[in-house]
Amino acid sequence: METFTISSHPRQDLSSHPDSETFADAISALDAPDGYESLTLVINNLESLAHDRDFGAKLVQPKVLNRILALACTHQADDIRQGAARIIGSSMWNNPEALDVVCRTKLVTKLVDLVKMETKSGVRASLIFALSAAVAGDYGVPEFLNAGGSTLLRELFGEEGSEVQGKCATFVEDNLPYSHGLSGVDEELSQWCRLFQQFLQKNTPDGTSEKVLSSLMYDPCKWY
Repeated sequence: METFTISSHPRQDLSSHPDSETFADAISALDAPDGYESLTLVINNLESLAHDRDFGAKLVQPKVLNRILALACTHQADDIRQGAARIIGSSMWNNPEALDVVCRTKLVTKLVDLVKMETKSGVRASLIFALSAAVAGDYGVPEFLNAGGSTLLRELFGEEGSEVQGKCATFVEDNLPYSHGLSGVDEELSQWCRLFQQFLQKNTPDGTSEKVLSSLMYDPCKWY
């Protein structure tokens, strides 16, 4: 199974501080950052720490998560929105404890709405990564379908460039075949299958085509 590759920034200014102190300082700074450079450092540090399961579970606690979601939604700097999205995704990726925290909080719906609102491809790609991590929970796929997420990603797949298309293809491979048999999933898989086949017929081989082909070929018996 292909998974998303997370391009993390190197953690900064940690040589004289344990991770727990750096984490606490970064969380405090989220409420009142001194400016763009300070907020960038906070985002980079939290993104790196989010890969730790304990820190990841703390980052999706309601108060902290709402602050990060607000940055992903409203901050005027593209890289801050993108970094906030990566923090959310990294916190939940392969982290059952974090997924338990966000279960039934409508986080999947909120992320679908953010993907819909976002206009920058790079930020959208990171939001799709976060969405894929959130959908991995027990209630993720039904909520994703009910929120119109699959329809939205198909629209973006047809309109956006390779970065978003690749993330859409990997999202499908990583999530939908595992939910084969749930209400609505088989029809979604059929629609994605047709879309991927059309894409491969019209486009020359490249990195995106490889991701699409991987999604299309993965455990093909579950596509029907």
